[in-house]
Amino acid sequence: MATLQYHAFGGLEVVGPAGHLDLGTRKQRALLAVLLLEEGRTVSVDRLVDDVWGGAPPQRAEASLHAYVSTLRRALEPDRAPRQQAQVLVRRGAGYALLVGPQDVDFRRFSRLVDQARRRLDAGDLPGAAADLDDALGSYAPLLPDFEGEPWCEPDRVRLARLHRAAVRLSYDVRLQRGDHRLLEPELRAAALADPLDEELWAMLAIALYRSGRQGDALQAVADCKRALADQLGVDPGPRLRRLEVDLLAQAPALVVVEAPTAAAVPAQRHQPADAAVASPAARADVPGGDHPTVGRVHELQTLVSVVDRAVDRQHAVAVVEAEAGAGKTHLLTAASTYAEEHGAQVVWGRCSHGAGAPALWPWVQVAGALRVGHEPAADPADPALATLLAPGAQTPPGPADAATDPSASFRQSEALVQLVHRVARCGPLVLVVDDLHWADDASLSLLEHLGARLPPGTALLVGLRPPTAHAARPLAEALGALARSRHHERIALEPLPLEGVARVVEQETGVQPDEATASAIHARTGGNAFFVREVARLLHRTGRLTGGDTTVDVGSEVPRSVLDVVRARLASLPADCVDLLRLAAVSGRDVDLRVLAAAAGDTLASTYERLGPAVDDGVLVSHPQRAGWWRFAHDLVRDAVISTTAPLSAPRLHLQVADAFAAVHPDSAVEPLAFHLWSAGPLADPERTAGALLAAAQAALAKNAHTAAQQHLELAAGVARSAQLDALELQALTALAAVASARVGYAGGDPEWFTRGEQLARRLDRPRDVGHLLYARWAAASQSLRLDESARCVEALREYVDGRADPVLHLYAALASGIDHWDRGRIGEAHRCLQRATAIAAAHADLVRGDVMRFDLELLLPAFVGIVQALHGEVDAARATLAGLERGAVGDPYRTVLWAQFGAITESLVGDVDRALATARRGLQADPDGSFPFLGTLILVEYWWAVALLAMRDGAPDAAAEAAHACHELEQVVTDIRHTGTLTGEPGNLALLAEALLVSGRLDDADGALAQARASMERHGQRADEPLVLLVQARLQRARGEPAQAVLATIGAARTLAEQREAHLFVRQADALAAELDAPDAAASTPLATA
Repeated sequence: MATLQYHAFGGLEVVGPAGHLDLGTRKQRALLAVLLLEEGRTVSVDRLVDDVWGGAPPQRAEASLHAYVSTLRRALEPDRAPRQQAQVLVRRGAGYALLVGPQDVDFRRFSRLVDQARRRLDAGDLPGAAADLDDALGSYAPLLPDFEGEPWCEPDRVRLARLHRAAVRLSYDVRLQRGDHRLLEPELRAAALADPLDEELWAMLAIALYRSGRQGDALQAVADCKRALADQLGVDPGPRLRRLEVDLLAQAPALVVVEAPTAAAVPAQRHQPADAAVASPAARADVPGGDHPTVGRVHELQTLVSVVDRAVDRQHAVAVVEAEAGAGKTHLLTAASTYAEEHGAQVVWGRCSHGAGAPALWPWVQVAGALRVGHEPAADPADPALATLLAPGAQTPPGPADAATDPSASFRQSEALVQLVHRVARCGPLVLVVDDLHWADDASLSLLEHLGARLPPGTALLVGLRPPTAHAARPLAEALGALARSRHHERIALEPLPLEGVARVVEQETGVQPDEATASAIHARTGGNAFFVREVARLLHRTGRLTGGDTTVDVGSEVPRSVLDVVRARLASLPADCVDLLRLAAVSGRDVDLRVLAAAAGDTLASTYERLGPAVDDGVLVSHPQRAGWWRFAHDLVRDAVISTTAPLSAPRLHLQVADAFAAVHPDSAVEPLAFHLWSAGPLADPERTAGALLAAAQAALAKNAHTAAQQHLELAAGVARSAQLDALELQALTALAAVASARVGYAGGDPEWFTRGEQLARRLDRPRDVGHLLYARWAAASQSLRLDESARCVEALREYVDGRADPVLHLYAALASGIDHWDRGRIGEAHRCLQRATAIAAAHADLVRGDVMRFDLELLLPAFVGIVQALHGEVDAARATLAGLERGAVGDPYRTVLWAQFGAITESLVGDVDRALATARRGLQADPDGSFPFLGTLILVEYWWAVALLAMRDGAPDAAAEAAHACHELEQVVTDIRHTGTLTGEPGNLALLAEALLVSGRLDDADGALAQARASMERHGQRADEPLVLLVQARLQRARGEPAQAVLATIGAARTLAEQREAHLFVRQADALAAELDAPDAAASTPLATA
């Protein structure tokens, strides 16, 4: 397919090989414009409706929107086959995205050219920068004037106008340096008169006049600027203009233009303007970077500064800085933070920690605590969802936590932090810095993803990490992908320092300016890694080789290994007792609590501080920027180097010393570090103590909804307990693991060994409730995977175990499992009786249910399945009443709302009430606009698109056929997506709904194919709850194809007989109604089964 060119400058246009495309009505064009501005990010249907209709959508706005999408798809991909998946305007979740390359969009190409010009300017390539700027400025025009005044367009219009202004300034800078001052003077004068308060323009004008031999006019230009500032603002000029005035009077040599060499002549030279104080935006006095942390990082720092400026301007933005270890990402983030603080922003850091028992959600613990300081009236410390972050170290008693089985707890916690950020940001600009994201636990990444989608105005989010590998963990990749979808997102990759950057770092680190040969040798050996450069410079300077021409360093070829070698060489010069203490400190973590270190060393605070003195003097340790009495290793690589000098047999002893110290110094708050160090101490630690500490650490993680971290702690606890034959502790760990698995990935994602081993231990220890819980978990894992033979054996084992026991919760487990098992097999009457029995037990023993580890299965899954089975049993009003109760209990809880909507929409689709199904599905999608619960959200889309297709054909709108076709396409994709997740339960019903939607759209062969897949699924897996529905849709398909009435009636009869045998009275009534339709041929073509 030929590439299209998208134009937004000067008006919306799309141009192909044959000329301009017809983009349709204004609203259809607005839809395309909104998606184009999002640069490939997903836009929810709700937001598209609001933007296209200006906040006042008509009743069928969503239907019209889908029709616009279909029309645009035909225009943008005219060669796409009817059933081929769209490649340009694509569906993602509950929204759409426009996938267009940046080179094919004029405003994105403009931004890229300006960015490229800055890089060329930094590299000294003046001709290249000039060419890029000429191309960029020549293409610019006001953004989308045909949509002027639309709120969705205004932020980008302002942003690009500012970028255009910056590009004009940059072009002035380039032309000044190329010696074009005479031709440039009139333009600069006009620009300065148009904006008389802009000191930079006046400064450039003064320089141009001076270089034209007009010193007096240059001084007059400075005077004019001073007068304008005094008259209009009552202020004096800034230091840059004052310095320029002095230089003009002194006829400073730096003001004389020097023709810059080309980039080809000096490839490694970084650009330095003739007057660095005024000539280039990259050298602004208010941008930090005068010392080595930002050497060679001018452009990168400017990008971060622009992100911070958005927060200062009451907008929001995200920046991600990627760099190898030692390349300087933290220094760069620090420089941007300094700039932010100087411009009135509050800066809050959250640093992820590697190993050493870092608590789960550690970066957000730091952020929440810092945000609360100074904002007590805004932050409610009583908020239970936020309390776990504000008091992360509180000791929690061992045992099951509600968080283990509450899927919505994590959402509530994330939302509480988001609201805290919103409250603080209302008080002034806020910059959140999350560093070392590559070490973040899954819960921290999930919270970052949630916050990134909900950043309030006036907030900048800066993230630092090492470049993810091709095999990066999925949570990290998903979090970065979510941040990339932010409307204002920058991604910065730090390259190695160039040669002159290395020379400047060496000079600033040692005070010695290296000659070219020395700088080249260091550059070659360090690969331009900033940290490595500093370490090599220190080593060479200390040994007198920096100025002696001998720059040999005994290092390997890989930078990380080389860094370790160099740092170890530095450590060799420290006193032995200092190095011993550093080894103990390194074991405790990168951040070192002096009190813990002293206790671990069996020394006093004063003596410990004295022994660390040489390490502090040498820069191995630095004072902690946020914690009094704490120290930090200067870099993670320094700590790694220290650890590498520790003998393997000594490490367990050091970990035990640190564990004892944590227990003594922080007896109530160091739960997770204590567990880590005890486990690391191996056989030197008491296994009962270690297992208990790991269980407590799991509880602490669960209290923060960090399920992955909790699972890791519990698996270690189970292993330690099993090795030491501590049956009770092992059972406690395995029981908790089953609960955690259900919340994280469903029971099917748990290790079967947990359930079987746990059941054996529970029986041996005579723990009936635990036996019942683990048998239930075994059944649920088999049921969710549609291993129905195995699930039947589990149900039978559970019923046999419960028989004769008095515990009502055990009987509740058995009744719920039996009811769902009967539903799986299509035995609706049996399912109804079992679930009614379960409901009665739950109502009579509500206090026991609330305190049980399975409370969320019993409180949510039970009524949800009761509602579906009641409807199938023919009790539609009772089903709706049951689900209405579930809805009332979901108020304020997005997860419960989404779960209610999922089961409610399924029920209405079975009943055949298309309007109710659509309204219910829409409620669920609106409750989770950010996709925090992707599994349930995807399932809801089945009923949503089914209802859209049927309503389009029922209401007979002018574009009904296109709308129904679009809905069918989306529904086909959703069914495919669900299958790819490995979820099998409910597949026949989903395929039956797809077949019905295809049928009413006239795609009879495709409908037949979907029904064939449904039958194959039932045969393969045995889930037959929807078997009568499949037969009834088959009968309607036969009729639509004109098959004999006798054949149609035979299929209807088979469906009715099956439904009657299974007590699925809803399908019995639908079969009777469908049979009656044979006398009214026009009524059945597009009528849902239950409303026929």
